[in-house]
Amino acid sequence: MYKIAGKHLIIKEFNTSTLALIQIRDFPPDIVLTNLIMPQPDGIEFIKLIREFNKQIPIVVVSARFNPKILRDVRNAGANSFFFKKDMNLNILSAKIDILTSGRNHAAAR
Repeated sequence: MYKIAGKHLIIKEFNTSTLALIQIRDFPPDIVLTNLIMPQPDGIEFIKLIREFNKQIPIVVVSARFNPKILRDVRNAGANSFFFKKDMNLNILSAKIDILTSGRNHAAAR
């Protein structure tokens, strides 16, 4: 999706949220995309833990689970945006990522 938009991003995927937290703390990314269902800590706790040491990183949740309580919990935890996988449009997701990362130093430029 970003190749088409002319962007160059480095994408890192982690098997555990614990490893991701260490990487995010030590090498803050331009944006974090996360799910809600993941090994401990779960997605909500993961967002809260990120916010304890970094309030600036944009966080986008992409999840197959959705209801008003989940949306409220995601926002209260500190996420900037939420996408329900069933209704997700990659063009809208791409535009949201552009908005959230505009003005930030992109990883490829570092």
